[in-house]
Order: sequence, then C-alpha cells, then structure tokens
Amino acid sequence: MKVAISHTELKVREGLSVWRRGDGTVVKQASTEIEQSRLRRERLFLEELHGTMVAPEVISGERDESGHFRLTIQDLGDSEPVTEPWLFARNACYVLWHLHDRQIKHGDLTESNIIVRDNRPMVFDWGESRHIWEHLTDKRPEPDSEHLWKAVLGILGCDWSQ
Repeated sequence: MKVAISHTELKVREGLSVWRRGDGTVVKQASTEIEQSRLRRERLFLEELHGTMVAPEVISGERDESGHFRLTIQDLGDSEPVTEPWLFARNACYVLWHLHDRQIKHGDLTESNIIVRDNRPMVFDWGESRHIWEHLTDKRPEPDSEHLWKAVLGILGCDWSQ
C-alpha cells in the first residue's frame, strides 16, 4: 500500500519545479538539460558540504521514471528570527570558511537563498556554484563574501548602502 505524502509547491520556472513534501524533504525536479545540469552541480556541492551545517543534506539525486533529474534534499523549513546578532555574524564567517576551504564559490549568496536556523545562516540554491578554478561565467561576479555580508546586514535589518 502506497501512502500519499502531501506537498506544497515552492517554485516553478521553465524546466524546474520545486516542492516541499510533508516528510521533511524538498524535491527539485528538472525537465530541461540546462536545469538538469544545474541540479547535478547543486548535488555535487551539497555533497561536498555534507556535515558542515551550512547547507541542506542530500537525501537522493537520480533520474525519475520520466527521465527527469530529481534532487531530494533536507527541508530547512522557514527562517527563524535572529536572536543573537553577533552569534549570527560569527556563524556567517563559518559559512565563508567552509566555502573557501573547499574552494567553492556559491555565486548567488543573497538574502533569499539563506534561511536562519538557531542563529546560523543555512545556504541553499547551489545551482550557480562552481569551484574557483573553473572558468565559468558567474551570475554575480563579485566575491561571495560581499554578497553574504550584504545578506547578513539585510537579515539583521541594517542599511548596508550607507
């Protein structure tokens, strides 16, 4: 007997569907070659960051019965309020350390790609990521550190433009 798991659609764009299942996972399914390539890259980087507590854990990544690539990851849930700003900022440094240690550039570190969990930034949407030695065009050419600090200040409610 199959048990139906409820789900909530989170994002849809051409070639990509993302939904939150009721079992603590988020599923991303790609139907175009471009999106399938992005999901395979995302899986690669999430597996490199396994156990660091800066990104969701990979549950599985494979082709489904229709030939589309499907990535299932840990559901980080909704963002929590920051209760200790200095701890949150320190934990943001920890995120950068893990990226630099593995020579990873996220490529799209924005507020919308960060969820706060226990005063810790958890980063998702790794489809634009690359290793720093790869010669790929970046969506955001500035360093991750610049984007992360703008995101951190935005999450903390500071005006970083001054």
